[in-house]
Amino acid sequence: MFSLLPIVILTTSCRSSKEPVTEADFVKNTPPLLEEISISPAGEIYNDMTLTCGVTVVDPDEVIEADFKWEINGTSAGEGSMLDLNEAGVVPLDNITCIASAMDSEGASATDSITIGFSIQLVPRYWKLYDTRARPQTGRIGKYREI
Repeated sequence: MFSLLPIVILTTSCRSSKEPVTEADFVKNTPPLLEEISISPAGEIYNDMTLTCGVTVVDPDEVIEADFKWEINGTSAGEGSMLDLNEAGVVPLDNITCIASAMDSEGASATDSITIGFSIQLVPRYWKLYDTRARPQTGRIGKYREI
């Protein structure tokens, strides 16, 4: 979608004031573009992490910042560039999507999204097997204890 913006042309030409203004006398609005959308950190993701969504907004007409929305399995999960997975209640096999959008002053807009399509890892619990045979008074062998 292109909008025409009037500009003032200062010139010393001898153009008649009766000549019509043409499209060449206007600057067209260029809609924004979103490039390189990403979610970080990359690699293994655990449910106690905070994800950050980033995108580059390109608009030669003006400086624009992106807005971000998050979805988990298609349901709204928050706004802003960051999502706390613990607060969002993420569980394994959830699909997490970041949606970035930008709109310029003329109403032209762009939207892009990225989805993490792999399972989220739960924060691991570390268990250590200790042998109770060293303590014959307990009579239990191979009891697990959380450390």
